[in-house]
Amino acid sequence: MLVLFLATAVIASVIAELILHEVSKYYEIEWVSLPQAAEPDLAKDVVARLREAQRNLNAR
Repeated sequence: MLVLFLATAVIASVIAELILHEVSKYYEIEWVSLPQAAEPDLAKDVVARLREAQRNLNAR
């Protein structure tokens, strides 16, 4: 069953790639990217707040 699933995934991937190349012959495909945020990353903000909370707990 796993072999059938993997074979189907590979075949679907190849078909998707072929369709993409056929479409790109007639249309220009423009991949959009998200603009860079001016604010600090969310992960860095979370880490900073967790460290601050830990310092407050240790100060008690």
